[in-house]
Amino acid sequence: MKSKKKKPIKKLTLTFVKKGETKKLKAFHVEWKDHAVSGNRTNWNSIDEVNVKVLRCHSLGYLVDEDAESIALAQNVGENGTVAEIITILKSCIVEKKEL
Repeated sequence: MKSKKKKPIKKLTLTFVKKGETKKLKAFHVEWKDHAVSGNRTNWNSIDEVNVKVLRCHSLGYLVDEDAESIALAQNVGENGTVAEIITILKSCIVEKKEL
C-alpha cells in the first residue's frame, strides 16, 4: 500500500495593495486570560460573595501591530487597507498564540 503524502498546511494571510505598497497580514487564533468582575455588579456585595475569577477568551484576527508588551488584532480589513474592530491583548495574558 502506498502512503499518502500530507499536503503542507497553508498559513492564512491577507494581501492588499495601497498606493503601490503590498502588505501581508497574518491571521492568528489567540487564547488569553482576561480579568473578570466579581459580584452582581449592581449593588454592594458582602465580602463573602467576592470571588477571584479569570476568564479564558479566544480571539481571531489579523495581526496589525505588536510591541514588547502587547499585540493588536483586527477582525475586519478593508480592501483599501483600513481596519476595524481592533483588540489589544497584553502578551503577559496570552496562553497560546497560533498562526492560522
